[in-house]
Formats: sequence, structure tokens, C-alpha cells
Amino acid sequence: MSELDKNVNIVKDYLNETITNANNELSDHFKSTFIGALIEPIFRLLIGPEQTRKTIEMLDKILSFSKEFTGNFENIEDRLDEVLSLDPIYQVLRKSSKVHEEAISFLKDSYRNRIKFYNILMNGTGTNWKELYRTAFNDKGNLIDNLKPEIEALENLKELIKKNRRLINVPGLIRADIIDAMVFIQDYTKKNLLSIPEIVF
Repeated sequence: MSELDKNVNIVKDYLNETITNANNELSDHFKSTFIGALIEPIFRLLIGPEQTRKTIEMLDKILSFSKEFTGNFENIEDRLDEVLSLDPIYQVLRKSSKVHEEAISFLKDSYRNRIKFYNILMNGTGTNWKELYRTAFNDKGNLIDNLKPEIEALENLKELIKKNRRLINVPGLIRADIIDAMVFIQDYTKKNLLSIPEIVF
């Protein structure tokens, strides 16, 4: 196995563990926050077993593209729809919304940022994910700078959803709660991203 493939496997195992732990924490939060019939659509649309499977498959696709990344997206851009089709957020967007294309743009910005980020990460050296982070980014400031574009893409999408609530294509009776859950997930993701530099350095 090549050094690159070894590193890809380290990153993949780390991300799979992160997703599993995050979904367990989110599940506990939503079970304590929402009641009755609201739990089922939140799990079905956002964090249930099927969506977890798709999220892991989506990240596998992003890692595969990261291996191919050469500094520009010419050889990848046309295939970003492969990632989009697996994204739980994309699946609840209303296609007829006037801001649908803007939302797609923010999602694809997120994918590009992750592809570039993981390309740097998988070219580090080490036997675990923390060592890869340290050797790939060298110091806390550089790691934070490389995380910022992903955080910005998350914030842009979150604000778009909050300002255009009908962008989320679910029944009106549960839309507010689904959006609240989506915002919570995005804030949770942001918090976890910002915790990485503190853990690694």
C-alpha cells in the first residue's frame, strides 16, 4: 500500500468515527428537544441510518476526488454533482425556489473546500489523524486558515436557509422544526471544526 493510500485510510477512518459520534450526540439532543411525531422526519431527512450511510458515501467520494486534485478543479468540477446527489441537505431543497441555485453554489463551494483541505491533509505523514494534521498544516494558524473557507460556506448556506425558509421542501407544519434542526447541525459542525486546531496543536 502506498503512503498516500495509507493516509487516505487514516482520514477515512477518522471521518467515519466522527460522523458516527456526531450522529449519536445529535440523536440524543433531538430526542431531548423534540417530541412525538417530529422525531421521525428529523431522523429520516437528516441523521437517520440512511442519511448517515449517504453522508459516509459522500465523504468517500470527496476523498477520492481529493486524491486526484492537482491544484485546480478542471478534472473534478463536472463530477461535483456526484457528491451533491448524496448530500442530505440537497435532498430537502425546493428546486423551484428562487435561491435554489445559490444554495447549490454554497454546497459546491463546501465540496471544493473539503477536496482541497483533504488533499493537503492526506499528504501529511504519520500513523494517526492527529499526526497527519500536524505535519500537513505545521501550526495552528495555518490549520485555522485552511478551515475558514469551509466554515464560511457553512455560514453562507445557513443564513440563506434562515432568510428563505421555503427553500426547505418539507410540509409547512414541520418546516420550522426541520430548519431549527438543520441550523443546530451546522452550528455543531462548525464547533467541531473549530475544535480541531485546539486538539491537534
